[in-house]
Amino acid sequence: MTRGQQDRLFQAFERLDADRSAVEGSGIGLALSKALVDLMGGRIGVSSAPGVGSTFWVELPRGAAERSPGDSGVAAVPAAEPPAPDAGRPGAPRRVLYIEDNRVNQIVVESMLAQLPRVTVQLASDPADGLRLAFEQPPDLVLLDIQLPGLSGFEVLQLLRQHPATQAVPVVAVSANAMPEDLARARDAGFDDYVTKPLDLDVLLRAVRRRLPAD
Repeated sequence: MTRGQQDRLFQAFERLDADRSAVEGSGIGLALSKALVDLMGGRIGVSSAPGVGSTFWVELPRGAAERSPGDSGVAAVPAAEPPAPDAGRPGAPRRVLYIEDNRVNQIVVESMLAQLPRVTVQLASDPADGLRLAFEQPPDLVLLDIQLPGLSGFEVLQLLRQHPATQAVPVVAVSANAMPEDLARARDAGFDDYVTKPLDLDVLLRAVRRRLPAD
């Protein structure tokens, strides 16, 4: 690979012009690998020369950093009037809150939504944090995993609909459950849309575009 290709290698959806050939792939594998290595406090890189070959390397620390355990309970959040929205202003960024306890899925969705202009992604790893963030500063859209620790996505949706700050915010379910009865249950519960895992880039972006406020 040339120096320029190496500089682009770890970017999401970058396939180094392989999309012009019959080689399959989405261009997210190395970006995901880098994100995971970064999370572990390591480094990943490549040494390459055109016509010679490439060597990929990973460095990881000996010991994993300890993290303080978070509070898994759902804290009571008082009702509050929603702050003045700014999404209606031309060119204003649109905020998407993604409530998902799987870090890999967070990275994948964050990389996918990076394809959309003026969209910022806020991540929450458990229902309590997700509800707190949503109530304090209502997003333009919530992407909500169904299988969550402590509360299910259906219970989180109910709490969002009951709170005056978030009752009108569109909520899209994200789930590995893809049977017709799963989609019907989500629709009856009041989800605005439903996307299934493993996520398809085009399907996810269409669902997000449908629910975000227009410029």
